[in-house]
Amino acid sequence: MNRNFGRAIGIAAGIALTIFSHRPAAADQSGNAMLENVQRIIFLGDSLTDGAAWPDWVVQTLQTHGHPQLVFANAGICGDTIALVKARTAQDVLALHPDLVVLCIGVNDVSRGVPREQYLADMDEVISRIRSTGAKVLLLTPPALESGKLDAELIARRPLLVELAARRGCTVGDLHAAFEKAAAAGKRLWGQDGVHHNLDGWRTMGRVVLAALGCQAEMLEQVSLHPGAVTNWFVGPPVAWKPGQPIPNPAAVVVAEPLKAGWIPFEPGAVRAKAVWYDLCMLDRGGIMPLGSPPSTNNAGVFSAATVTASAERTALLEVGGSPPLAVWVNGEPVWSQLAAHGYHPNADRVRVRLRKGENQIVTFSTWLFHVSLATPPQ
Repeated sequence: MNRNFGRAIGIAAGIALTIFSHRPAAADQSGNAMLENVQRIIFLGDSLTDGAAWPDWVVQTLQTHGHPQLVFANAGICGDTIALVKARTAQDVLALHPDLVVLCIGVNDVSRGVPREQYLADMDEVISRIRSTGAKVLLLTPPALESGKLDAELIARRPLLVELAARRGCTVGDLHAAFEKAAAAGKRLWGQDGVHHNLDGWRTMGRVVLAALGCQAEMLEQVSLHPGAVTNWFVGPPVAWKPGQPIPNPAAVVVAEPLKAGWIPFEPGAVRAKAVWYDLCMLDRGGIMPLGSPPSTNNAGVFSAATVTASAERTALLEVGGSPPLAVWVNGEPVWSQLAAHGYHPNADRVRVRLRKGENQIVTFSTWLFHVSLATPPQ
């Protein structure tokens, strides 16, 4: 099976392309079988993974402590159940040729009343499809909830997941037990809803994964710019827009020279100063937040424009992530749009686009947050 390894080259000021080529992964020197011959890791799950910094922290720590060959992709999507993960496994997991998949899913299944039998059957199918490629799976038990009947159901499903993992040859990371222990020690793991995590929750997630992979080093809480991230954006004035309406046509508002028309250059430092802690990792990856607040409070979106210079006409892989709705145009042509949740991480969706030689204008419409990057398509 082909294994993909990323390296970056510049094609224009501030722009890099990721080239995927075959290269055998280095053997793990620590003796831990989970990382032996592992080069590409995918983190797969729901909102506890999507957009969170802990996958970045895990990989940055491993890269620093003996595994510089590792690259990763975040394949979490807010609100997902295992059935939704199953429906996108081919596109979001198998197509990326992972060597290791870190899988954490189940809170939404419990909250929506998905029967245990169906949950386990779908989980078994997802794991079996991943394992059939030769990839390893680290199966995480869903982390504890702050209180209530839903957490009792997670506890009841935990031994079933452990049995399934043993049957399919997977390693288990017991997040639920780790959260129980951390909560007993007085850690503030949850936000107001008792489900989503504070910083200590992210730290607990990352620490469990590192331990399961045989790394006891102190975790590096570090997030890097996503390869190929487009960052030289100009942001236009807010445009009235409400959920259910068509995405606006940029032709009437986007201009050839945004700066002369009064559009504002995006300044991540100024946004960072006002952002809440869980948004900072999205900015560090090269995301932009043109409105600075979630869309539900303002009934507006904005257009943003950036220029990318290519040395020759070529096909590029446009990687997109962010909050819906979101649309992207390249040189005036619509290339992608999304009105449903699809992932807050940089490469949630991927589409091939054609760049012309010289300058190319990329335009986005967003109600809050987006990432756009350019990569060389895998052969």
